[in-house]
Amino acid sequence: MEKRGGRVSKKPGNPYQVLYWMGGALLLLLLGVLALVLLAPPKIAAPPDPERTLLYLYSKDDPTGPAAAVVIEESRGRATLLAIPFAVPPEVRKAFAGTNSKTAQDMLSTAMQHKLHHRVFLPHTIVATLVDAAGGITVEGRVYTGPEAIAYINGGGDQSARRAGLVMLALAGAASSRGVNMGLSQGLALARQVDTDMDLTALPDILSRWSSYASPRVEITTTNDPAALGKLLLPDPAGGQK
Repeated sequence: MEKRGGRVSKKPGNPYQVLYWMGGALLLLLLGVLALVLLAPPKIAAPPDPERTLLYLYSKDDPTGPAAAVVIEESRGRATLLAIPFAVPPEVRKAFAGTNSKTAQDMLSTAMQHKLHHRVFLPHTIVATLVDAAGGITVEGRVYTGPEAIAYINGGGDQSARRAGLVMLALAGAASSRGVNMGLSQGLALARQVDTDMDLTALPDILSRWSSYASPRVEITTTNDPAALGKLLLPDPAGGQK
């Protein structure tokens, strides 16, 4: 430092002055980054294409008994919706009987060698209630009430899985076109019985989107082997099951 005319002046290169200005610049930089984080709209990851949902229909009184499942594969890029109904293998029903739906989902995903992105496990009683709340459904030219729809599924023998797929697609269409007539308390009671990893508030939009496809395809199969069923699905996006 140098004294001139009673004033103290700082020589260029003073290390304290350099640190002072560097600290101010860093503070401004941090404030700018914080503003970008707070003000920029959040980046929402694009949904996978194809995107698959496992619908699992079972008897609440006998969770290890015969159960039907439907894999719904939606491809927005191809504008296609594929439903593959199948009878649930005994080992998967046994895993689910321990109230572990995630394990059952993973077992089917591994067996099919395709990612199952979501799961919705529905006891027959919920399906029947939803069918009635939607004013009934029409399947293969006949109108069914809720209990009749469940009897239609269970009475199909080796066609029960296919019938389950038709019932769920018909329910999606009825719910999106006519709505579901039930009170809030009843809706909350039903929601507590649904075992799913999905946001239940998003289900109406999902059902509406599914029903908007002009010709959803139900794949009739001659085998309930998950590995064989997996061959009917589109390839997974890059990254596969991860």
